[in-house]
Amino acid sequence: MTQTTDNHWYYCDHCERDTVICGKCGNNTCNGGYGEVDGIQCEQCPSAYQMEANAPLTLEQYVAALEAKVNPQLVAQFEYFPLETKLYLYLHNIQPNAMAEFKTLLSDFTNTHKL
Repeated sequence: MTQTTDNHWYYCDHCERDTVICGKCGNNTCNGGYGEVDGIQCEQCPSAYQMEANAPLTLEQYVAALEAKVNPQLVAQFEYFPLETKLYLYLHNIQPNAMAEFKTLLSDFTNTHKL
């Protein structure tokens, strides 16, 4: 059995983001490929990609995901605000729309099922 070492996080200067380095072959997950050990594709690389996929979003990634859900004019208006402020504003902008959608679904359900 081959001894392996733990995969670890590393900041990639080329991609300008955190990435996972395979602890066995040294491949970084930002390149989208697999490394080799003794001329054979590394069997530990998939676990490095899984580690990256399971990582929680950074604040920047979360705010970017929220920006896709709010009015583009609002995004432009808050372009230079700090990330924490954008997070607060976007969540409060999304909440009324989500509640309205929930109320519509609830009303449709109760009308259909006559509780």
